[in-house]
Order: sequence, then C-alpha cells, then structure tokens
Amino acid sequence: MGERPLKLIADKVYKEFNETEWNIPKWSFAPNNGTIEDKKLLPNPEDTFQFSLANECSKQDFHVHKNVFEIYVSYSRMEISYIRDKREEILEVPNGVLIVPPGVIHKIKLHGITFVFQSSTSGFKVHEDKEVRAFKL
Repeated sequence: MGERPLKLIADKVYKEFNETEWNIPKWSFAPNNGTIEDKKLLPNPEDTFQFSLANECSKQDFHVHKNVFEIYVSYSRMEISYIRDKREEILEVPNGVLIVPPGVIHKIKLHGITFVFQSSTSGFKVHEDKEVRAFKL
C-alpha cells in the first residue's frame, strides 16, 4: 500500500495516487512487487464519510480534525500519540476499536492491517477537515 492508506470510499479519485474509479461489482487488488498499482475507489462526492485500509507502512504526522471522527479497527496493535496539557501521551491498544473524536491532536502508529473509517459531523466534509502543522508542546 505504501505510506498512503488504500482508500476504498473517498471524496473523489486522485490519479496522482494511482486511483481509478471502481466500476466492477467487486474490489480486486493486483500488486506489482508488493505495490498496488491500480487502486479501485468508490467516489462519494458528498464526502460525509471515507473508508480506507491501512497497515504498518501507513504514516501520519500530528494532526487534528475539527469535525471528523476517526475510527480504527484492527486485530493488530495500534498506538495513538496525542497531545494533552501540552505534553505528548501515548496509549497502546492491543487490538479492537480505537475512536478519535474531533479536536484531539494525534497521530496513529499501526502494526498490521487496519480498517479506517472517517465520518464528519452534520454539514461538514471529511477531505478538507484535516489540519497538519507543527504543534508546540
């Protein structure tokens, strides 16, 4: 998958990330040397939710969402680093579900295949909600 999660449902197809529109009744992934070259995506122009697959190669910087919940589901360990009282804290989740509400400055480290669901609060979109910047501790 590389550093970018494999988005299955998102706001639109991004050709620069080798995504194409999903128009066959099933998803199929044909890796070439371990890299998926044609990433089938079901466009959801309303962009009230997105669904992705990620793994231990997926990378994140500290970021915050103003109006989006992120839900991670995995049989593998997940680590969330988050900012609380201007200090970085780390929480390990051995497996299961990790929900990050809007307003939490965080980054996630994954250790295996993980389903990622993002859902916006009423009237907002997922794609433009993420803010990445250097957060001062």
